[in-house]
Amino acid sequence: MVISDAGIFNTYEKLLPKELQATPDIQKQLSMVKHGEGGLSIFVGLNGTKEELGLKANNYWIFAENNFDELYVFSFNSYKIFS
Repeated sequence: MVISDAGIFNTYEKLLPKELQATPDIQKQLSMVKHGEGGLSIFVGLNGTKEELGLKANNYWIFAENNFDELYVFSFNSYKIFS
């Protein structure tokens, strides 16, 4: 049994011994999945404007609300529209 939080590709392709990586069972499982989208959310409270803080307005998503479920749905739908 393998327990890993590194993701299926990192686990199967980098952490398992080479002889296990090549087994038909492992290769079959890898062929059934694909790389997904990744992301990172960091919620920071700042005092001051972007000019006062010296921040560039470059790919920052700033939300005044903290309902992450609603924000995720809004962000995901917006991404689909502009993709």
